[in-house]
Amino acid sequence: NEQLLKEVLVSTRYKSLAGIKMEIAGRLNRRAIAARSVVKTGQVGSLKNFESSYKGLSSVVLRGHVRPNLEKASFNYKTRNGAFNVKV
Repeated sequence: NEQLLKEVLVSTRYKSLAGIKMEIAGRLNRRAIAARSVVKTGQVGSLKNFESSYKGLSSVVLRGHVRPNLEKASFNYKTRNGAFNVKV
C-alpha cells in the first residue's frame, strides 16, 4: 500500500505549486438583510505554465480557453443569510 502511494506520487507530472487564485461570489455580509451579490478575487504566486516558462519545453495546445497547467475546483455553501460559491 505504501509502495503504491510512492509510485503514484513519483509519476505525478506537476509536483510543485507555483500559485493559486481564488474567487468568492455571493452574499458575503453577516447582517440578516437582502444584500447584493459581491465578487472578491485574490491571487498568490504565478499561474504561468511551469513546463514552458521555466523549463523551456513545448506545451500542449488545447481547444478553446482551456489552459493545460490549471486545475479548477468549485464549492457551494449555504448560510442563513444566503449562498456563496468559492472557485479555486
